[in-house]
Amino acid sequence: MGNIKASPLKDKLVVLLHDGGDRQATVQALPAIIDYYNKLGYAFGVLNGDTEPVRFAQAAKLKWTRPPVTDGQIAAFKEAAYAQRRSQTKDEPVLVIHAADKDVRFEASDYRLAKGVLYVPLDVLTEGLGGSVAPLPDGSGYEAALDGGTYRFSGDELGLPEQEAEARPQDDGAGAAYVPLRKALDRYGLQIYQISFNGKERNVWAKPQEAA
Repeated sequence: MGNIKASPLKDKLVVLLHDGGDRQATVQALPAIIDYYNKLGYAFGVLNGDTEPVRFAQAAKLKWTRPPVTDGQIAAFKEAAYAQRRSQTKDEPVLVIHAADKDVRFEASDYRLAKGVLYVPLDVLTEGLGGSVAPLPDGSGYEAALDGGTYRFSGDELGLPEQEAEARPQDDGAGAAYVPLRKALDRYGLQIYQISFNGKERNVWAKPQEAA
């Protein structure tokens, strides 16, 4: 209420109340704010499509400052978001890729199924198959090494569909971005020949294209 009473009075006023985080104090103060302005003769209206927008002027100087966000804080935020995703997907099926005499397992939080397409982290898939992944020097993508061959992934080959992109960072600082599973296996010379789902596991089998 201190800021409310200290603010200059005008013909029309806009009271800005933040709605993020724990705003219990804001909720508790609202009746007193309404009562204060009612006693001064103000009336409250409802915002609609005909309401003229209000543009706040930039202040001459900042009222407060805050330190820059650190890499540690960014990493902690990403991990918290990822942990939330893991908790939301704990009852969803795991994904197991059977290829090159290896089984690569993805927890439900580690892959996406969007519009019938499976997306997996490139680094987890490649390393699970016995290879390695490193970012390209120019930052445009990644280079994978597997069974003596090298393969580049960049541009539109990387990333999740727009509706899934915020669920997990495309590159969380620890590994490569997501790729469509079929496209990655095809690049590695592997062809999917069987897919099964038993309610708890999604299983995908692939074998060398020349033997398919």
